Amino acid sequence: MPDKILVEIIEKHLSYEIDMLRLTYEKLEAGAQSLDKTIHDALIESFCVHARSLSYFFANKKGFQKDAEEDAIASDFTTDQFVALDLKPFECSIRRLNKQIFHLTKGRKIDDDEKFNVLGDKDGSGLLKLIEQGIARFTTTLQPSMPKLKCKTLPITVFAAPPSSATTGTAAQTVAGNVFGLLTAKPDGK
Repeated sequence: MPDKILVEIIEKHLSYEIDMLRLTYEKLEAGAQSLDKTIHDALIESFCVHARSLSYFFANKKGFQKDAEEDAIASDFTTDQFVALDLKPFECSIRRLNKQIFHLTKGRKIDDDEKFNVLGDKDGSGLLKLIEQGIARFTTTLQPSMPKLKCKTLPITVFAAPPSSATTGTAAQTVAGNVFGLLTAKPDGK
């Protein structure tokens, strides 16, 4: 019988994290910039929170704080066949995300082109695509004693943008958000 806390994580918390990541991405891609600015910015923050949490989870990366040993990682739930995500291609994106959303730093960027871009191939869309791969690996390598992952949302297929365009999927704009003046939505993709 698996640990009660691990069962709770897979049945409630992990599914919630995945559903929120997908739903916030879909809202932003569908044009959430037409919403109230505060709601738009909250969607960007939410996407970033869940993207960071899930990318670390599926990369088997625990936090750096004193109680990091309490952090759950994918390998706590899977067989030895699980292959952790490689976050190296997204190190710059995660660094931008951390500086813009999670930390007040002197390294925050003002130029939109240097900010974390939720719908950008190198940032949010690319990270989402990687996380979806992690979810697929995770579900196929769960320990037999673990309950199945029960998300309310379907996986998102992220399509690469044409080389001349900065958009992804069906988005008609590039979103880099505007959290406390840190991120902006740009209709022209520039």
